[in-house]
Amino acid sequence: MSEFESVDIDRSALHQAEASFRGGRIRDAFVKIQPHLEDQPDCGRGWELLGLIRHNWRQWEAALAALEEASIRVPLSAAAECALGDCYLAVDREAWARPLYRNVVQRKSTTVCALLSAAAGLDALNEPQTAAVACRRAVTLDPKRRSLISICRTICDDAVPRHERLKPQRSARSAWSQTISSSDWDWPATCSHGTDLPRPWSS
Repeated sequence: MSEFESVDIDRSALHQAEASFRGGRIRDAFVKIQPHLEDQPDCGRGWELLGLIRHNWRQWEAALAALEEASIRVPLSAAAECALGDCYLAVDREAWARPLYRNVVQRKSTTVCALLSAAAGLDALNEPQTAAVACRRAVTLDPKRRSLISICRTICDDAVPRHERLKPQRSARSAWSQTISSSDWDWPATCSHGTDLPRPWSS
């Protein structure tokens, strides 16, 4: 087997693992990405995917290690930045999480899923104004999706500080996924990585 054939196989393994993850077959993605990283330990996208898988399983420290490994090698995707922010929150490193969520809101290339995840994280950090900006961007990206409005309201009440809200949310961070699941939105299909991103505060 030539060197070029080996590279093609490695890329194929990564693409298959990514496809499995996007399709919600998380365990299958994990099985595929492990040997790929053993063969290609410098593959940043492989580490990112492993981090997203660990994040999906709420294995915060393992996800953190994989995502930090990825960030050394490649620029993280918006979804991975959100996941890394979640990991920092889970291990009580809020100062590290905050700029990641903010960056997702400011990125030119982002997704509705990443923006909503960033909004939830920012709301958890008591930044309702910035969370509202993320929600507005999400609605702008998908203006025909009426259920987005109720999802955004679940995350934050249009940038009104918690102590000033007429009807305080019992837990915006845990309730928002319930709002999504009860809406008409096919959430996994619209997420950039194929699955609802778990939150460290709703474990």
